[in-house]
Amino acid sequence: MNDNEEKLISEAYDRGELKLEVPPGDLLRKLARASDFEISCEQEVASRAMHEQEVMALSQRDRQVIVEALLGETEPVEKIREAAKGHFC
Repeated sequence: MNDNEEKLISEAYDRGELKLEVPPGDLLRKLARASDFEISCEQEVASRAMHEQEVMALSQRDRQVIVEALLGETEPVEKIREAAKGHFC
């Protein structure tokens, strides 16, 4: 890991975008002593966790959009129809 990658990790941690049980510096020191196998296992676990989080976020947004579409007013559709009449009639 290069200095730029370490900086990006630390900045993400500071902004609260990266949730770690230990500060990034401690984690990076631990990784420096880890074997390639340990690192690849950790990367796989992290990748799965990020994918699951992404799927959950997409699912929540999708549900929200569907519910709003079903319960929402039809006004935007009517506005589009009115606008189209002016262009095609």
